[in-house]
Amino acid sequence: RGLLRAWAKEDEIYHPDVKRPKIRNNCALRFYGSFTCDAKGPCHIYGTESPEAKKLAKQALDEENQRNKEQRQQLEVLKPLLVPWINSLYEEGRAPLLLEDGAPAHTSKIAVEYLEVSHIQKLNWPGHSPDVNAAEHCWPWIRRHITQDFMPSTCEEQCRRQWEYEWEQMPTELLNQWIDGIPDVVQQIIKHSGDNCFHDGGG
Repeated sequence: RGLLRAWAKEDEIYHPDVKRPKIRNNCALRFYGSFTCDAKGPCHIYGTESPEAKKLAKQALDEENQRNKEQRQQLEVLKPLLVPWINSLYEEGRAPLLLEDGAPAHTSKIAVEYLEVSHIQKLNWPGHSPDVNAAEHCWPWIRRHITQDFMPSTCEEQCRRQWEYEWEQMPTELLNQWIDGIPDVVQQIIKHSGDNCFHDGGG
């Protein structure tokens, strides 16, 4: 919820002592959203597993269970939400390419094969490259507006409603602005020899 701000000089904003780790192990809910120029796609929130699901999962080895959990959750998005939305873009005469990061749920065998049989084309994407992913601007925007518009959530369902509301309120013009800014960010990365020690100004 909200943002933790750190004061720093202009040349220190990407210093390790200033940046906060991106991965949060204490996060109970995960948010998924998709968009392209002039069109906002579906969103989905992964909740906590029910006792029944946990009981079934414990029947497998821990390593295998983790892999299967990620694959099951990825199909929660691909089958009912993402693939139908991309197909609707095809019907409009567009030719979208799917961009996803290298999270295990996105690269699992079942997810890759499902996209292949659904004839969804993916853009090859190097790992650890959030600076040129326009979606990375969405998450701080949503958190900031939840802080402004709501009291702190007290349960999972309330948290879900807040995130879904702000996703719907996010202006399409802002999404286009983030997408249009990608070429400038790429030039900055080239200028800095592949490093990301610069401010992309996309917030």
